[in-house]
Formats: sequence, structure tokens, C-alpha cells
Amino acid sequence: MGGAVIRRKYFGWFKDDAFFFSHQPPDAPVRPCAKYQSIDEVKALLRRRGVEVFWWPPLPDDIHAEIQKGLRVEG
Repeated sequence: MGGAVIRRKYFGWFKDDAFFFSHQPPDAPVRPCAKYQSIDEVKALLRRRGVEVFWWPPLPDDIHAEIQKGLRVEG
């Protein structure tokens, strides 16, 4: 029998040229987070199996496109 896939959910936002990720939603009163400085760090996080990010506010189009480009499987 197949087991359920557990996906880690993060809430992400981009501010002051850095990316932030939290397990807490944007309206949480306390929101501990991890800070990433580069798109490469974000791509590495997103390549991990079972990671899903809800961006709020949505990422700027150019940054979103750059992240997605790095995650596409070529071939």
C-alpha cells in the first residue's frame, strides 16, 4: 500500500532583497522565520522533496520566473 506523502508547507515573502520562510501564516501574531539571501539558496530549499511554499505577497514576476527556471527539469 502506498503511504501518504507529507509535504512541508512554508509561507514565504521577499523583503529588503532577502527571502523569508515561516511555518506560520502571514496573519500569525508571532512568526519565527528563516532568512535566505540568494535565489540559489531558495532553489536548494525548493528542490528538497515535499516542500511547498505559499508566497504572500506574491513574488515580483522577474524573481518568480528566475526561481521557476531553476526548478524546471530540462530534457
